[in-house]
Amino acid sequence: MKTIFIITVAVFVMTGPVGVSYSVPNIWGVWDWGYNESVHVVVSPGGGGTPLTSAEFFGRITTDATILVQLWYQDDQPPEDPPPPEPVRNYPAEDIWLEIPGAFACLGGATADGPTDSEGWFTFSLPLFMGGWNEPGGELPLVFVNGSALWDQDGAPISPTIVVNSPDINADLLVNLTDLALFSVDFHGGYSFRSDFFWDGVIDLSDVVWMAVLMGDECP
Repeated sequence: MKTIFIITVAVFVMTGPVGVSYSVPNIWGVWDWGYNESVHVVVSPGGGGTPLTSAEFFGRITTDATILVQLWYQDDQPPEDPPPPEPVRNYPAEDIWLEIPGAFACLGGATADGPTDSEGWFTFSLPLFMGGWNEPGGELPLVFVNGSALWDQDGAPISPTIVVNSPDINADLLVNLTDLALFSVDFHGGYSFRSDFFWDGVIDLSDVVWMAVLMGDECP
């Protein structure tokens, strides 16, 4: 388990879905992630990609890559007499999202699976409604809560080693003939990760299947 922090600039008030209000000058959390090497999922604007529960390592070895975070709330009191922290319960899912450099999400398409539970836990495990891709070895995703990225205790951003690609290659949130033309360049020319939907280092007929199945896919 890793300890992570969100540092916010201003105090704000949030009302949860059951009418619970929090004054939240500082939220911190515990992040559970079991991977050092990259794991891959296919994303698509209509959500027709693979869930994080069926992610794969290079070579098409499947694994459950669910991201699990527990949020904690610390009141803004003098340091000499702080109250004990408590889990942030019923924090709305729409204020928790995943950002992936090079990929673009539909409205609400990269939010948490649901609000935080009674112990402050939330997850990302479902398919992401996105287009575009991020290169292996490049910039990695960040988890955001109310506009602030999660950071570890050493001040480094929390970056799950997830890479994504999509039949929506140009990331305009629609899979169409423009994307097919880009895929054709990769299929007939040099290798590009953006078109390797079955991540095995080869662009072949198995990748063509993804293009065919998701042609016309768009945001809900």
